Amino acid sequence: MTDNGVLQYRQDYVSGIEYRYTTAGGLTMEAVYNSEGRVYNNGGTLRYEYAIRDHLGNTRLTFTDKNANGVVDVTNTSTNEILQENHFYPFGFDMAGPWMNDAAQDNLYKYNGKELNGDLD
Repeated sequence: MTDNGVLQYRQDYVSGIEYRYTTAGGLTMEAVYNSEGRVYNNGGTLRYEYAIRDHLGNTRLTFTDKNANGVVDVTNTSTNEILQENHFYPFGFDMAGPWMNDAAQDNLYKYNGKELNGDLD
C-alpha cells in the first residue's frame, strides 16, 4: 500500500501465512490462518484468535483469551475478549450498529471468508 507514492507496507501471502514488510520494521510474520481462526502476531507475542462463522462462511464473531485464564470475558471494558462482531446486509455490506469491536482489531476476512480490500475506499 502506498500513500502519495510512499510505501506504507507490502503484504505477502504464502499458503495461509501473511507477511508484512515495512521500511521501518522489515519483514515480519503477521498471521497464520486456519479453519478455526488465526494465530496473530501481536507485537512479537502470538495470540490465538477464534472465529465463529455462519453457514455461508461469514465471520460473525472473533474472540480470544487475552489474559490466558481459560475463560472468554465479555465486558464493556478493556478486558473484553470479544474482538469483532459482524453483521451483514445481503451481498456483504457491513451493518452499522453498537457491535463489540476492538479498535486494534484488523481481521479483514469477514464476508464469505474473503479478504476485504479497502485500497479504493
